Amino acid sequence: MRTAVLCLFLSLFFLSLSAQIGFVEDLANGGKDYQNNTVTKLDRPYGIVTSPDDKFLYNACIDDNSIVVFERNISTGQLTFVESLSTNGRDQANNLINGLVGAINLAMSEDGKHIYVAGLGDNVTVFSRDMTTGILTYVEALSSATISSLHEPTNIGISPDGKSI
Repeated sequence: MRTAVLCLFLSLFFLSLSAQIGFVEDLANGGKDYQNNTVTKLDRPYGIVTSPDDKFLYNACIDDNSIVVFERNISTGQLTFVESLSTNGRDQANNLINGLVGAINLAMSEDGKHIYVAGLGDNVTVFSRDMTTGILTYVEALSSATISSLHEPTNIGISPDGKSI
């Protein structure tokens, strides 16, 4: 099994342009964040998106069929593990999660209320987002069984008017 490491040079890209670029931390699947929380389901991280306020980071992980949520310290760039959600798992509202197979990329609505995840398992999964805690709630999963042209999406985007995915 491969162990993936998320190096946090990326968190510095979201700091102001006057900040210097440097190494902040690395997080590994099964490792600890800087507050000693165990990070789970972070195997082969791929797509990343941040919330509009830059306080949360969401990471799609292909091998764990998951999305991992981190809270971001705006001052330091350090991440705190919040939760990980995966196919056949349950969210904090106890909803059974379908989709997320081969989760590879994400898009967030401009208002930050929804996240859409593209999966190589011929699926798009939709979550609503608590804007205060960053926690996700499963809404639905669309698959090639319901949308015949949906085949291994590798990217996902939202139209400028926010009405189409």
